[in-house]
Amino acid sequence: MSRYTIFIPTEQEIKTIFPGCKLTEKDGFKGVYHNDRFIYMSGIGKTNTAITFTKYLCKYPDVQTTPLLMGIAGAYYATPFGIGDLAVIEDDFFVDEAKLEGDTLDSTSLLGFPVVEG
Repeated sequence: MSRYTIFIPTEQEIKTIFPGCKLTEKDGFKGVYHNDRFIYMSGIGKTNTAITFTKYLCKYPDVQTTPLLMGIAGAYYATPFGIGDLAVIEDDFFVDEAKLEGDTLDSTSLLGFPVVEG
């Protein structure tokens, strides 16, 4: 049987996706319990999720799991998606880790989205 571990970037997304669940801590991770499963808060972006998942694997080295990143994807304003729509990503260009404006590339930490603590 395959086991999945769910990561959600922000507290606001957790509250929206799992209303009524209280943010708590488990073994140094922030998240919520939902149906007896702990949902991990990872921080915004693939880098933060990778760091959080690496910390998870170090904490639980014997667990075989597949990470699932869930979220609201609110950064993409000009899309045909509405609230409640499901978007499955097949190809990604890894552009949401920074902001390119002209010749300037700002990292997400400069934009107020810090990398999670290691």
